[in-house]
Amino acid sequence: MARSTLLYSTGGSNTAASGAGPTTAKTGTAAAHTFGAATTLITLTDFPTLSGVAVNDVLWLGTSLGTRHLSRVISADNAAKTVTVEDSFTIALGSPVDYAIGGKRLSMVGDSSRTDVEDAKAGWRFELEAGTHAWVSTLGVVPAVGDVTYGPVELVGASGSTPVLTWTTDDPLLSLNANAHLRIHNLDVQNTTSTADTARVLRITANAGYYELSESLFKCAGSVLYTTNNNIGRIIGCDIESTYNDGIVLANRSVCTILKCVIHGCGVSKATSGTGQGISLTQESAGSMAAIVSCIIRDNYSSGISVHSNETLVGNLILNNVFHDNGDYGIWFRDTMTERARHVVANNLFTSNGAYGLAANSSVGSDIAIWNDHNGYWDNLSGETDNITKGSSSVTVSDDPYRDAANDDYNLGTDAAGGECRDVGYGYEG
Repeated sequence: MARSTLLYSTGGSNTAASGAGPTTAKTGTAAAHTFGAATTLITLTDFPTLSGVAVNDVLWLGTSLGTRHLSRVISADNAAKTVTVEDSFTIALGSPVDYAIGGKRLSMVGDSSRTDVEDAKAGWRFELEAGTHAWVSTLGVVPAVGDVTYGPVELVGASGSTPVLTWTTDDPLLSLNANAHLRIHNLDVQNTTSTADTARVLRITANAGYYELSESLFKCAGSVLYTTNNNIGRIIGCDIESTYNDGIVLANRSVCTILKCVIHGCGVSKATSGTGQGISLTQESAGSMAAIVSCIIRDNYSSGISVHSNETLVGNLILNNVFHDNGDYGIWFRDTMTERARHVVANNLFTSNGAYGLAANSSVGSDIAIWNDHNGYWDNLSGETDNITKGSSSVTVSDDPYRDAANDDYNLGTDAAGGECRDVGYGYEG
């Protein structure tokens, strides 16, 4: 269970609701128990009735811009008219501020210079109800370190709807502090205004961040996920479109599972060449790994996957994917392979790509480092493979193998070409 769940509604309030607590918010004015000093004991000066306020509710205070506004309730004393919270607030001497406990909040940016997620602790859940929610002008930094008891900070859509979360600046929507944990689930997150490469959904440059993106739609100019340091995460069941850059960038020591995603349209809005891979793996540190399984990677400006991997002790599992109509390669291994790198490429379909289906920059080490087999090839402009031997159990498909690629149905057809792919697939069922 999440430690505190904060609800957001297009009919909510940023100044008369905390998002967690009684359905009808308790509101009024509050002062610190010791004026001017940081304290967790808050006195509610207009003597409200605190019935219905419970542990894990959240108190909102109208404190100064850029400072903490939200904290978890630990206890409430109706007789003394005080609330004890987890994190201290500072209220200026003689200057009580507005407060709220409960109700639904309007925006995750209730303060133009500080987002609500910056007040989060491990396990806090920010739940958006149906509608379009605007993230205003500031970068949201997730500081909370996940733990076994409470887990990551969660940014989720309410069950039964897929709320839209928008932002318009050239900055990332979110970034993680060191060791912070974040889960985004069941949202439609989009920035269709910016054309900057820096307009990303999630940027991770700190060590040991953990993330999960699941069952969500993402569209922006920059890479939806951009990681440059030690981190681990997974992306499951997402639709990813990065109109000016690579869809996903995993750099340095990253470990990531990408499962059942559609990654498309990356870089198609940018006129210069060399940008817009579906996935860019820049694996420059030992221990980097990616498992890319059962994805559709199509219609990207450059390659479906680009692997920069001349480091030892790295490896990738690329299994059961469709690579269709990418501007360059389906998969491009950019470097001379070392024999201590290990990559598995199997049960994939490479169709209608603008260069080769599967290619390595150099034949040196390619057949040792890259095991590829049980793949199907059709209509790739330059041919099937380059600088790498085509697996002996792979097949040249006689025709378009899909049911209806023009309408994004990449299931195998019932005709001969679809049957050829079923026959060559290793462990294929259905």
